[in-house]
Amino acid sequence: MTTGKGPLLRMTPIWALSGDLLEKRKLFDRETEFLLAVSMYSGENHGWRVDDFYVSAYFVEHRNHEAVDRWLRGIAGPIPVRRVDLELPPLQFFGLFKRFNVALSWKGLDIQGRELQFADPA
Repeated sequence: MTTGKGPLLRMTPIWALSGDLLEKRKLFDRETEFLLAVSMYSGENHGWRVDDFYVSAYFVEHRNHEAVDRWLRGIAGPIPVRRVDLELPPLQFFGLFKRFNVALSWKGLDIQGRELQFADPA
């Protein structure tokens, strides 16, 4: 989904998480692994209190973006990763990023990569 100014759904650079947190906790080795993705789950919230918050990091055995890109283009099916679950409260997680952008849509409506045309200019 795009807004005419570029993609609306995009991953904030996750290097902040890899460098500032994961390496300090010795959860991955930058020389042999690459942080492929991060997932975040927030459970039910009641009264603005977040009790269930989970973060997982997914690693592949490649050193850099270019090597990972070549490797991903050459494989089909599930991507083999190493998952690390993190104990990280929401404020600390979001505090790792300069900016964090999330767009949500209804399940089953395929709007990924589509442009939105606004009736009124912003």
